[in-house]
Amino acid sequence: MCEDFLEKDVENINLPWILFEVNKNTYAVNSENVISIIKMTDEIISVPDIQNYIRGVIDLRGSIIPLIDLKIVFGEKSYDEIIADYKSMINIRKKEHTAWVNELENCIINSNEFTLCTDAHECNLGKWYYNYKPQNNSLQYHMKKLEEPHEKLHSYALEYNNILKNIKLVNKQEKIDAIFKEIKEELYPQIISLLDESIDTMKLNLKEMIVVLEYNNFKAGIIVDKVSSIENIENSFEQGDMDDLYYNTKYVTGIGKSEKSKKSVMKINLDNILSKAAHIDLEDLEKTEETEEVEEIFNK
Repeated sequence: MCEDFLEKDVENINLPWILFEVNKNTYAVNSENVISIIKMTDEIISVPDIQNYIRGVIDLRGSIIPLIDLKIVFGEKSYDEIIADYKSMINIRKKEHTAWVNELENCIINSNEFTLCTDAHECNLGKWYYNYKPQNNSLQYHMKKLEEPHEKLHSYALEYNNILKNIKLVNKQEKIDAIFKEIKEELYPQIISLLDESIDTMKLNLKEMIVVLEYNNFKAGIIVDKVSSIENIENSFEQGDMDDLYYNTKYVTGIGKSEKSKKSVMKINLDNILSKAAHIDLEDLEKTEETEEVEEIFNK
């Protein structure tokens, strides 16, 4: 009688959920299945000839844990792709502004009107900059430094055109030379440097987390952007009620609501997520690692 009551009591306990983000969407896994939450580590062991959504494996307290990249599983861009795309875009913006400065110099040499963009909001960098909303405070603070030199750079091109048109202005060439000197020696290098530094700032602040799970006696880590909170979730509707157009029902069992933020939260399907790593021969990897450790000892 006591045992039956205890079993029912345990079944009725509502354990909190771990809420985490992947590409700005919020997901949840019950804390019952979470054995550890750790920062992304450099000590990832790569696994040859494996699917791209397996980042590799880590050794967690003697257990080999495969890492599943949820971005790739959910059909989103991977961490490396996000960095590569950002770097490519920044390099294009740098080339555009190098060409812009070279064209201004050419116009000055030939006393021609400058016809490229003189509005910092309208060039490609400006259009991107004024619509870009960094999620990280460090990157936001860094990018704020770009506004002043970039605005000044473009305003000087407009000032050059005005000086060129002003027939009565004395010391015209001196004023033009002073403007271009500041552009070439101060503003342009500062803009290029800030753009280069933004790549490193982005890398430093895109800090992924690993949520290590155990389900049906199988352990694996899921790579997420960040862990948001630990809280209870109100049920909204279950998998059968979800629209396939909006939710990938293969990886989501239901939609809940955060008690704190009141935002919708997708509960992940542990069976389908962890099955992504079930084919990896962990015993073979453990043996390989042990062999390498022994070889390392003998080679010392």
